[in-house]
Formats: sequence, C-alpha cells, structure tokens
Amino acid sequence: MDASTNVIYSLVSGCLVATVHGEMTAESLQAMNQPLLQQLGHSEQHMVLIDMSGVDLLDLADFSALRQMLDTIHLMGARAVLIGLQAGLAALLVNLGADTRGLRVAGTLEQALSVYGRKP
Repeated sequence: MDASTNVIYSLVSGCLVATVHGEMTAESLQAMNQPLLQQLGHSEQHMVLIDMSGVDLLDLADFSALRQMLDTIHLMGARAVLIGLQAGLAALLVNLGADTRGLRVAGTLEQALSVYGRKP
C-alpha cells in the first residue's frame, strides 16, 4: 500500500468499516481491495462502510478504481456506503464529471447505519 495511505479495519454494529487516512490513489485502493474483500468473504457482514473523512484528494482515475471496488463489494452481496466525503472533494468529483449515480453516501457512521440499515 502507498506509504501515505493508512487503512484501519473494524467491525461496528455488524458492519465492516474501512477508515482511510491519507491520499487515496489507484495503487492504494488496489492494495486495500484484497484484504477488504477477504474479510468480507469470510464474514457475515452485509454492509461495508468506507470512511473517507480523512481523504483530501481523489482524482478521476482514482475515483474509477474506487467505483470498481464498490462494484465488487456489491457483486459479493453486500452494500457499500461512502462516509464523510468532504465538501470540496465531492464538488471536485462532480466538476470533473465523475459518474456518481447509484453511490450510497452518508455524512457519518450513524447516518449510514440509520439510512441504509444493516441488511441488504
């Protein structure tokens, strides 16, 4: 994984939570993908929450890699929710023309659990 990226995995209310700190690049997402999918495959979790509140920058190519990871999570039968996108990052993605259709997002962990529940 990219030295400037740190991911912490935890279980909260029966959901797998990946908290990302630092720069999120296609390379760091690829490195994050394998352990996350392994944990998901060996568990009963039906929702993956990706806490991006510690991510300041994400370009279009990196966002595409993130979408691929979210699609894979979906194909494994789980929901994926992005948490804590900073306003500037959200605006940048929209301005760059990123396809955000179908994304599940929430401001906080509590909102994600409240809005999306724990089961698909």
